[in-house]
Amino acid sequence: MTPAIDSRTDTGADKHTDSRWWHRFRRAQPHMSLGTILLSGVGVIVAVSVLGMIAELTGHPLLIASFGASCALICVLPSAPVSRPINMLGGHLVATAAGLAMLEIAPASWWTMGLATGVGVMLMTGLRVLHPPAAAMPILVMLTEPGWMFLLTPVMAGAAVITVIAEVYRLVLGKRVWRA
Repeated sequence: MTPAIDSRTDTGADKHTDSRWWHRFRRAQPHMSLGTILLSGVGVIVAVSVLGMIAELTGHPLLIASFGASCALICVLPSAPVSRPINMLGGHLVATAAGLAMLEIAPASWWTMGLATGVGVMLMTGLRVLHPPAAAMPILVMLTEPGWMFLLTPVMAGAAVITVIAEVYRLVLGKRVWRA
């Protein structure tokens, strides 16, 4: 007979994990120094501002709500797997394409929005390019019903700009980049 598994000890869970549901509302994010918090905030300010400036100068919209979340993730947890350039670019490409493909086969509705988002997440996960902020893209696509050019501008153009900014951010910080 197999003994019962205690989820708090046998799965390698840390001291912050507790099986009682209300303990899941405890903060698990590690403490960050004030300097780290300020550097993260400045990175987000620069990235979003550069996107906005480029959009204003070129007349092409580049700001999408998911990009704010992407900038936060990339600047706060730059070493996290979901913050890598391939995840930023691939996640937005795959999730947006899932939304656009859904629009090709079915009209926008509550169920196609859910289906497109789920398919986008499954594709990102299966292709190992998961970027959680990109999961918002099928919803945006279904709400706005853009054409396939939306994939290039603003999605991939904006994602490319953020990726370049993120790489510069990582180079400038060097060894000061904190680990996820």
